Amino acid sequence: MSGYIFKKKVKGNTYYYAGESKRFGKTTRRIWEMYLGSFDKIVEKMKEGILLPDETFSTPYGLYSAFVEIAKEIDFVNTIDKIYPKRNQGLTIGEYFLLGILARLTKPKTKNSMKGWYDKKNIYKIYPVDSKYLSGTNYWNNIDAIDVEKLNDIHILLIQNIRKIYDNKTNYIYFDPSNFHTFIQTISDSSTIPKNGNSKKKRFDLRQVNLALSVTKEDGFPIYEKTYAGNINDATFFKENLDNILEHIKLNFKNENVVIVFDKGNNSEKVFEILSDEKYSSIDFIGSIRPSTQQDIFNIPIDELDDSFETDSGNTVYFKPLSVKVYGKEYRAALTFDENTYRKRNYKFNENMENELEEVNEFIELKLNIKKWRKKENVEQKLKNFIGKKDIKNIMNFNVMGEYGNLMVSPYCIIKEFEKVERNWGKNLIFTSLEKEDPVDVIKGYRSKNDVETCYKMLNNNYLISIQPINHWTDKMIIVHNAICVLGLLMIQIIRRKLKDAGIKMSIEEVFERLSDVPLVKLHYKNHKTVYKIGTMDKITQRVAKVLNVKLKID
Repeated sequence: MSGYIFKKKVKGNTYYYAGESKRFGKTTRRIWEMYLGSFDKIVEKMKEGILLPDETFSTPYGLYSAFVEIAKEIDFVNTIDKIYPKRNQGLTIGEYFLLGILARLTKPKTKNSMKGWYDKKNIYKIYPVDSKYLSGTNYWNNIDAIDVEKLNDIHILLIQNIRKIYDNKTNYIYFDPSNFHTFIQTISDSSTIPKNGNSKKKRFDLRQVNLALSVTKEDGFPIYEKTYAGNINDATFFKENLDNILEHIKLNFKNENVVIVFDKGNNSEKVFEILSDEKYSSIDFIGSIRPSTQQDIFNIPIDELDDSFETDSGNTVYFKPLSVKVYGKEYRAALTFDENTYRKRNYKFNENMENELEEVNEFIELKLNIKKWRKKENVEQKLKNFIGKKDIKNIMNFNVMGEYGNLMVSPYCIIKEFEKVERNWGKNLIFTSLEKEDPVDVIKGYRSKNDVETCYKMLNNNYLISIQPINHWTDKMIIVHNAICVLGLLMIQIIRRKLKDAGIKMSIEEVFERLSDVPLVKLHYKNHKTVYKIGTMDKITQRVAKVLNVKLKID
């Protein structure tokens, strides 16, 4: 690795630094620098025969160090070892989990390459273990011995540790499932989780893995997670696993009242039977209702929504308190209208219409009256296929006129059908089992379900703790892989909380970038010693590092 020496002037004095730059696209950026001293100091070093190192190496020390310090703060390793104790031989399960998280932070590594990553990145200066235990065989032999049914017990103990350190502002819990596509081709008896399903990213051609999360409001701390087969739909999973989810919530919040929030797609008669069970009397819920099941309420004009409140972003939400019957039981409810949501839905609708018209026009220009498209019935069926999307198929239509081989197509819009659909845009019918909660708090509580959606964005972000790529094909390895990523997500959320409490407003992506730019520089001098130094950083990064307890000196 080549480097260079440059100088800086500070208050009239000249100081010298060693550094190295790398090219990123069309620009170059210094990836590390280290203070060498003034001219006189360098001359003194020359007398000792030491000036420039023969070998240098740097690693994103700040990022790794921050996560190790978070792990120490919440007693991460010892907590996992309580769930999965083993003989005093090699690394503990907790250590394997922590190192698995660290290996995902930069460019995701396969577990078979962990030893090379650990040695090359000098991780032993940050979290020392004997790297001979990091071979792929050792890693998977240890992981294969654990009981994956106990993974959520880790969350129970970690949340207890975290609540001793950080005030729990709310007992609102948000549930939401998502999925992650894979490139797994081989399916065997040991691999039943990767299946084709309703892909969120529209990759219906690939097998996917489903993941369900329950997280706390605002902080987004995961308290429950479960990996399951990619062909199971969200509503089925929620219905079949709700008992387990609620029992887990009770263990996390003993003798406390809790509110679980979930989306309208999870509604079913069985779900509300479970929620009304006496054993879950300490757990209330907030949900929403599909327009098709309560159309009379959704038909209420916007100008009849007399109450309103302003969101943190300055957006006004209008609402009308009312009651609603769901599966034979009466609940408090509120019909809401959000202008921003209306505009987004309107934009999406117009975008879909434009896309469909573009496809139709292309068909008319290139294929109409050619070969089989000379026949009216064939053209009409083709046009029906074009408009098969929800909300468009009943609104957009076509007149096919003319005779065989001389056809004309004229698109038109069914205004009444459009008005029927548009009437629901921006509206939401929120209902709850809470009997005394202020309607505004209920509405805000439901709208905060974005907290769990933010978690999935981070799990999809290749620059954070991305679940993808999933380099495993057996069920147990996939489950453990996802669990490690979710535990890494927990640490990210603690980082966000610490910075927020310190008054530092910064996206987690910028935090990662700044911490990654704090290098551990290895300087090896031939015939002398090897020296480790922490690279220089600006004041903002110094403050971030200090809040996260990153050690700025190293032995």
